Amino acid sequence: MKIPRLILLALITLSLLGAAAILLSTRWGPWAYSDSTTYLVAARSLLEGEGLNVAAHPGSVERLTHHPPLYPLLLSAIGLCGVELLDAARWLNVILFGATIFTTGFFSYRLLRSGGLALSISALLFAMPTLLDMFSGAMSEPLFLFASLSGTFLIIQFLETRQRRTLILAAAAAGLAFLTRYIGIFAIATGLLALGLLYRASWKERGLNLLLYGLVSLLPNAAWWLYVYLSTTTYAARELVSQTSLGGALIELRLLLVEAFWQWLPFTQSLTYSYNTALKLLLGLGVLSLLPYGVWMVKTRKKRQAAAQYGAEFRFLATWCLFSLAYFACLAYAYLYTTPTPDIDLRMLLPIQSGLLIALCSGSLLALKALHIPRWGSLGVLGLALLYLGAFLPASLGLVRQYTLHGDGYTSAAWHESNTLEALKQLPIDTPLITNQAAAVLLWTDRPAYDFCRLPCDQPEHTRYGDNPADETQVIFRQQGAALVLFYPFCAPQEVSWNVEWMAEVEALTRDLTVYEYSCDGAIYFYP
Repeated sequence: MKIPRLILLALITLSLLGAAAILLSTRWGPWAYSDSTTYLVAARSLLEGEGLNVAAHPGSVERLTHHPPLYPLLLSAIGLCGVELLDAARWLNVILFGATIFTTGFFSYRLLRSGGLALSISALLFAMPTLLDMFSGAMSEPLFLFASLSGTFLIIQFLETRQRRTLILAAAAAGLAFLTRYIGIFAIATGLLALGLLYRASWKERGLNLLLYGLVSLLPNAAWWLYVYLSTTTYAARELVSQTSLGGALIELRLLLVEAFWQWLPFTQSLTYSYNTALKLLLGLGVLSLLPYGVWMVKTRKKRQAAAQYGAEFRFLATWCLFSLAYFACLAYAYLYTTPTPDIDLRMLLPIQSGLLIALCSGSLLALKALHIPRWGSLGVLGLALLYLGAFLPASLGLVRQYTLHGDGYTSAAWHESNTLEALKQLPIDTPLITNQAAAVLLWTDRPAYDFCRLPCDQPEHTRYGDNPADETQVIFRQQGAALVLFYPFCAPQEVSWNVEWMAEVEALTRDLTVYEYSCDGAIYFYP
């Protein structure tokens, strides 16, 4: 089915605007922290022919098992063309954000034939601050979200067309989501649930489709999981734990989820957060969201042909609800029964937010259609999108402006201009390093470093750094000629209270050490 030229042009425009926003926000490079460093260093190691390895500490190399391999593999593939890896991550994000916006709108129109719905969903993704934030960083989320969203759209298309090649593509996309992040198994679960619950066919045909989908999506991942288990004797570097206080953990999870839900609501940023208020709103909106399903049920009970008339909208809505529920179930299980415990924050809940927004738009369209509101009634969906845009687009644009001016993390403008980092690069390659920013040093210089102790370092009174024999790193500093590289808060005003306290402790530790380099953004010391 061909998309009208005007709708196609609008989707392309939104996609290009999204890509431009990411291009601007990554002017200094995609933001990077410790996980980003792991991906980039593993990709760099692979390019050097040493496999997917990470030098966590001097003299030790660890295999990449805590994270799945697809993202660093893709970065290294781009790096084969001579592209620097941070640039590879930047341009990959630019392309993926534009592709995510276009794909959601394209498939939404193709499946439901509503221009208002297609434009609404694409605009919602463009305006989501958390989504834009994640696509501005050197993280696996952009690839993960694109693969999981694409796989879900493809499984919905298979429910309508019953073309086997579409099923294979859907399974492949879901498998890639799993190979990008371990929680990506939810994308496979979404497909299996949709095939089992929403596909109308004989048991034999349904079973064959489930088997094909499972094989295509799981076989590549099974090989990786076997490698991880043989390397670490754990699954995905996580260990199952017996929950001794399930009730307390559930309460914590509920509190975190309700707080995140509050931040999803339009125009709540200026309001004081209240758990009771947020919970009542959550329950109220949950009941309200069931109305499209209730309207559909009433109509289908009255007329059998109504089920077919509204079937596509219902399958679309139901699949995206399954998408959000499957992710929530996987995340909740990981939070309650595995260690280390995953964070419950806006970043981790992004797939749920995306799925619920798409479900909300399609549910509104289903209700309008079932109530026989004229076709232009879908403009009501567009109105909801405009309300969301008014609430969150300023925050997204502010984020782009902030990242354009200053960047963030280890690729911010301050790191590009760091005198201490430049001096560090001049040190002989065989000089051991001790630093309070080991991940940043590894990212910028490809040199692993020992971690500086946590202040006040349990240091004996009136003892300078290097004179504590109980600290192995200080012994290395004293006996092996290591460089102590301390990065300060990038020339922050000295009158800031926490900075004064931090600097006072550092000065007490480093007195009488040989100063190699000193500036407002850091210092390099050697033991006398």
